[in-house]
Amino acid sequence: MDVKDIKQLYQAIGKIDPQSPPSILVSGTDDSIFDSVLEKVEARIASVGPEITSFGGEPGDGERFLEEIFNIPLFGSMRLLVFRHAEQYLAGILSKDSKRDAYQSNLGNRPDATLLLIQYSGAPSKGFIKSLGSDLIHYVSRDIYAEKLESTIEQLAHTMGLVLQEDALHELKERTPPRTGAIQNNLQRLKDQLASDKRKNISLADVRDVLFPRVGWNLFRLVDSLFIGDLMAYRSEIMSYNASTDSFLSLLSQI
Repeated sequence: MDVKDIKQLYQAIGKIDPQSPPSILVSGTDDSIFDSVLEKVEARIASVGPEITSFGGEPGDGERFLEEIFNIPLFGSMRLLVFRHAEQYLAGILSKDSKRDAYQSNLGNRPDATLLLIQYSGAPSKGFIKSLGSDLIHYVSRDIYAEKLESTIEQLAHTMGLVLQEDALHELKERTPPRTGAIQNNLQRLKDQLASDKRKNISLADVRDVLFPRVGWNLFRLVDSLFIGDLMAYRSEIMSYNASTDSFLSLLSQI
């Protein structure tokens, strides 16, 4: 099953049957989202006390991963096998040109109660996807379009119990890479470091203090906001003044 967005992915994870789990593939351009997905999976299966084994994408990990998959657990407990950077060390082993046994090249043949969570940077081939079996949850991460960035930040903040003031939202939008994982990481830092009474009314100063404490002027953005009359952008930028790096003479020379 291909899922269209992160919300649908998390909903699918919430419905996982620990005794008959799917494979989960996270591919695309946003590697930073994988840790959040792993946290959701671990939370979903925590009650059954799973055995968790991780492979970091080192030479030889592909072979070790496949051997581990087809080792039947001694005590019948659920297993979570995590593989990062599959494009480097797993894709070739599962290709049609591989000399491995055909049975072990189809991960749908794995023992029951074995959940596979795989991270793949880029676009996996159809053959690789097929090798993961028919019961597959596949999420493709992408950069967020500029026109959807603000609403995405607000939506993710809402799910974490955070409310951003307008200029704080603008600051986060301007200084965070347009990727779900990067946004989630910054929002989590705000949640972790701000007092509970501030989380429902996060100000520009809060965002600056927690996420961008040493940021200085972006002269191009500052001057551009002056000429087009964008007061919010101007206020956000002028407040990022850093005495060690910024100069009002430099600003005047650009006007």
